[in-house]
Amino acid sequence: MHRVMTMIQDKTYQMLSNQGLSQEQIDSAMVKFEQKGIPSPMETLVSSLQGGIIGGAIMSLISSAIVKKNVKGEDAFDEAMEDVKTEE
Repeated sequence: MHRVMTMIQDKTYQMLSNQGLSQEQIDSAMVKFEQKGIPSPMETLVSSLQGGIIGGAIMSLISSAIVKKNVKGEDAFDEAMEDVKTEE
């Protein structure tokens, strides 16, 4: 994990210097990055669960809005059952 964090710091430094930031701005950002530290497995789990719950809720709301279809105020189940009754 330490090696990964070092690689991320290096890439972040390169990205910030390529964007034309001053050395003071880069140093300030790198200090903040170092202060944050390596997340514990529990912190990673909690953030993953939060992201999954929020993302899942948003996706389910979008999909339910797309799928929802009321025909003249009737329930889709009632409409399907009317079709079955007329076939008998």
